[in-house]
Parts: sequence; structure tokens; C-alpha cells
Amino acid sequence: MLDIISMTTLLIVMLVFGFVLFCTICILIGGNANKSEYERRIEDEEQMNYLRNYKNKKIENRQK
Repeated sequence: MLDIISMTTLLIVMLVFGFVLFCTICILIGGNANKSEYERRIEDEEQMNYLRNYKNKKIENRQK
């Protein structure tokens, strides 16, 4: 009897986590699909600036 209860509980928990994961993935994909080319270009520039700053900070920390 305990095996049936534990398996049912595990199945319910897995289904809930799967549903949450599915919703999260849909939100992430939907958020990227609706961006214009201008927004993508701005995002790319922000990422490049961040990486440049990160690289410069890393070099500065090595020199100390």
C-alpha cells in the first residue's frame, strides 16, 4: 500500500515540475520570438559591452 502512495506522490510531483518547466520554456521562447531586429542588435551590443568590461576587470585583477 505504501508503494502505491509513494509512486502516486512522485508522479504528481513530477507532473507539477514538468508543467512548471514547460511554462518557463514557453515564456523564454515567446519573449525572444517577438523581438525586433533593433532590439536584438541593442541586446547584442549590451552583451559585448559587458564582456569587454568583464575582460578588462579580469586583466586589472591579474596585474595587482
